[in-house]
Amino acid sequence: MDKYYKKWILYSEPNRAELELQTRKQFSYEPIVSIIMLIFNTPEHVLSDTIDSILQQTYVGWELYIADVSSEQRYHAEEMINRYMHDLRIKYTSGPRNAALQLAKGDYVGILNNGDTLAPFALYEVVKAINDHQKPEVIYSDEDKIKYVDKERFDPFFKPDFAPDMLRSYNYINHLSVFKRSLIMRIGGFRSESDGDNQEYDLILRATEIANHVVHIPKVLYHLRTCENSIVLDASSKMCAYEAGKKVLLEHIQRLGLNGSIYFGNFLGSYKIKYELNDRKKVSIIIPNKDHINELDCCLRSIYSKTTYDNYEIIIVENNSTDVQTFEYYESLKKYDNLTVVVWQGKGFNYSAIVNYGVLFAKGEYLLLLNNDVEVITSTWLEEMVMYLQRDDVGIVGAKLYFPDDTVQHVGVYIDKSIGAGHAAYKLPKCSQGYYGKAGVVQNVSAVTGACLMTKKNLFNEVSGLDTVLFTIEFNDIDLCMKIRELGKLAVLTPIAELYHNESKSRKNDADNLNRVRAIRERDNFLAKWANEIKKGDPYYNSVAINSILSD
Repeated sequence: MDKYYKKWILYSEPNRAELELQTRKQFSYEPIVSIIMLIFNTPEHVLSDTIDSILQQTYVGWELYIADVSSEQRYHAEEMINRYMHDLRIKYTSGPRNAALQLAKGDYVGILNNGDTLAPFALYEVVKAINDHQKPEVIYSDEDKIKYVDKERFDPFFKPDFAPDMLRSYNYINHLSVFKRSLIMRIGGFRSESDGDNQEYDLILRATEIANHVVHIPKVLYHLRTCENSIVLDASSKMCAYEAGKKVLLEHIQRLGLNGSIYFGNFLGSYKIKYELNDRKKVSIIIPNKDHINELDCCLRSIYSKTTYDNYEIIIVENNSTDVQTFEYYESLKKYDNLTVVVWQGKGFNYSAIVNYGVLFAKGEYLLLLNNDVEVITSTWLEEMVMYLQRDDVGIVGAKLYFPDDTVQHVGVYIDKSIGAGHAAYKLPKCSQGYYGKAGVVQNVSAVTGACLMTKKNLFNEVSGLDTVLFTIEFNDIDLCMKIRELGKLAVLTPIAELYHNESKSRKNDADNLNRVRAIRERDNFLAKWANEIKKGDPYYNSVAINSILSD
């Protein structure tokens, strides 16, 4: 990764000539960007590096407010800062961030932590984004870390676009974050009851709750300095901060009218929200099946033996089975009063048509498309999925699936201009957290696999279900997610709901020529139908991050 990143820096970031051109660029709107930096007993050489990074900005319309809350009497930051005071854009104040905020004159306010530095083109890119996106209220960028001694850059975080559920899992926005000053003032500025990193997390949560437009700049504009006992390197060094983060997050969901409890997530700094169920609406589980009764039986046994959610029905859609034992097995299922077998009588295999037919018999408000070769792991899997689907802003929920050898089969789907769609974290070990924890946190995604996909029946019907013409076998699930997201609904992936997907990793998909032709046609249909969205790039899977993972 580090080797790849060094090459990426060389070929992706502006050179000296390009930086010089930036200094002569005139934007139609050139706001003052007020940078607020809180210092606390910061070593002079470290503080000097930070200030120098501001002075080196190619965009000159900035002002820097240094808010000093140092505790040591021998610490004389003001004397050192005086050496920079010849630049009237640099100002010093004793007190917290709010004191500096009241003095700030800029239309936009950025947050800079003491010791960290900005890329020389950081504010240029911020102002460019402000102009390109009609003055958004919140802007953030990618970031990396910088070593304390030799200042070598490493561990880049190429972030997704705004993803509210991922933000509730951990503060992925973090740095560089810039806010419209009017928005910060409207939400009451920095809250004194939150401090340090939690003060920023709290501000980001409150700001994004009401912001009309949140813009992500997919460039590394912020460098976090690492040092001994730094939370950047050792997450356990600030356990009190994580405890305070739970309070910040709880207040956030309460402001949104959501009820739930906050728990620590799979890694320090991450959180898991257990939302209260408003009610236990019926879930109609649609399982297509043709023969393969051993797989189906394993699936059903896992559902009935493990599922704690008590309001569901199962609809098995029989399609063209030929084995007599299959129908004998169906007879044995009559012992379940919440299971129905319906017969689709179409010719050939059209997965979309089969599922759509099964939905006609669904009595539940929620639909769960489920493969017959999955096996439930998590007893609360339906609760974990329903708690997100019950929200008005959510239209799709997916689960985390593993191969039988405990490697990841599915933890969300990304769209791609060459292959149409791909699985992130594919084949990672079950225990792996993936790139910046994304394999182990609740997050927003572009799509989820139809092997385990929950949606609302009214939304399914509104978009006319699965496409039976363009996507008879493949891409119908991804297309469904895209259509529902086009309605303004979110797709959520929860790794807390876990299942095995007993699909062989070595099986030859579409091995014969006819199936290969059909598969290519359906991929091309997807690329054509969603060309505009694919051209923009997947909002939830940064393409640089995906490429860096693949290069490891």
